[in-house]
Amino acid sequence: MRGKICIKEQHGLLNEKQFKKKLGFTQIHCYREQGLIKPVGKALSGNNLSFFCHQRQIKKLRKDLGVTLKNIKGLLVERQFALGVKLDKNAIKKYREKGVIKPAGTYITTGGLSNFYRRSQIAELKKKLKNK
Repeated sequence: MRGKICIKEQHGLLNEKQFKKKLGFTQIHCYREQGLIKPVGKALSGNNLSFFCHQRQIKKLRKDLGVTLKNIKGLLVERQFALGVKLDKNAIKKYREKGVIKPAGTYITTGGLSNFYRRSQIAELKKKLKNK
C-alpha cells in the first residue's frame, strides 16, 4: 500500500490528522505500525497522501490501549495528585492497589498509560487517611 492511492470514496472516513484530533492523542503512526490501527487505505488529503480509517476504530483503539477517559481537562496526573496529597507516587500507587483511592480513569501521555484523578479526590484521600 506504500505510496499508492487505493481509496476513491472518502465519505465517512478520517485521514490521520482528523483521526488524531478526534482521538485526542498522537502517535497514530506507531499504533498503525503495531497493527492496532488498520487503515482502510490511502488517498490524497489536501496535497498529501494520507492513510484513512473508520471513525469506529477510535473506540476500538482506546479500548485496546486501556484508555478510559476521552478528555483529561481539569484532571490531575498521578504525580500531580501525589503532590496535592503530600505523598510520593509510590504511596499513591500502594493506596490505589489496595483500593483506598480509585483514579477517575486512564489516558495516554508521553510516558504511556497514566492514571488521572479529580481535584476533589485530594480531600477525599486526606480524609480517609486521617480516619485510619
